[in-house]
Amino acid sequence: MKKIYAVMFGFLLVIIVIVASWFFSLKQPKRSAYLGDTASQHDLALNYLNESDYPNTFKWAEKAANKGNTEAQMMLCALYYEGQGVEQDHYKAFEWCEKSANQGNADAQSTLGHMYYEGKGVEKDYAEAFDLFKIGAYRGDNDSQLKLCAMYAEGQGVRQDYSRAFEWCEKSANQGNIHASFNMALMYLRGDGVEDDLDVAIELFGKACDNRIQDGCDEYKRLSALKAQTVYIVPSKPYQPDEVYVTPNEEEFYEAELKENQREKEEAELRAIQRQEQAELNEAEYRSDLAEIEAAQAELKSIMRQAELLD
Repeated sequence: MKKIYAVMFGFLLVIIVIVASWFFSLKQPKRSAYLGDTASQHDLALNYLNESDYPNTFKWAEKAANKGNTEAQMMLCALYYEGQGVEQDHYKAFEWCEKSANQGNADAQSTLGHMYYEGKGVEKDYAEAFDLFKIGAYRGDNDSQLKLCAMYAEGQGVRQDYSRAFEWCEKSANQGNIHASFNMALMYLRGDGVEDDLDVAIELFGKACDNRIQDGCDEYKRLSALKAQTVYIVPSKPYQPDEVYVTPNEEEFYEAELKENQREKEEAELRAIQRQEQAELNEAEYRSDLAEIEAAQAELKSIMRQAELLD
């Protein structure tokens, strides 16, 4: 019996040695992760994410997230949202995003804003989305700034304001957000929140094209061709790419513009004359009615005097 115990003890000792050797062979961050350090667990999850090993990414992110690590909570939100390493669940994604956002995670706040905006994992709420994007925008998140631009332009969750829309698009574009630059090009073309400027619009569409935005390429090509043919763009709301006003040259364009201004002036003068004539007609009718009333009053007085004489 003692011999059996000795063999079992020896076997157990070998297992302990193997496990200990394996454990101490791990790099320090991985050892820290196994010992429960949340930052190391998040870093380990990030390493697995970079290797596209989503099951292990989820495993380690969940360990850190359950201990309050905000970055890991944001990672869980993304994994649930995309269904990577776990079954897709937008409601779970929203839950983890909200936990991370409540700790001040800017990425989580922006993602939460998108979920409210799209109605993913939560009922669609533009006002709530706007408030969340505003937090991220003031912190300098260029994606949130772009969303504020769009929401001000469309009047979603806030009163429509093209000037504010342009302001936030410009802030986002200045941080390198090429989609914001594309939106600014449209606003310069339409004159939304900024004075219309065809040259600036063409330049910004060109930048968008350089960054592989096909719509930018299409607009850059179209507008450059129209400008070369002295075709003048008439900005419209909403934007209609084919709505143009063609004149052979600049002199005729300004002549047509002067004629249009003269026509509007003549129409305004005609309306003023019509209003004056109507006012005079109303006054004549008033005087006629007044004369009739005065005649009736005089007749009534005459009848009353005759009645007095008879008495």
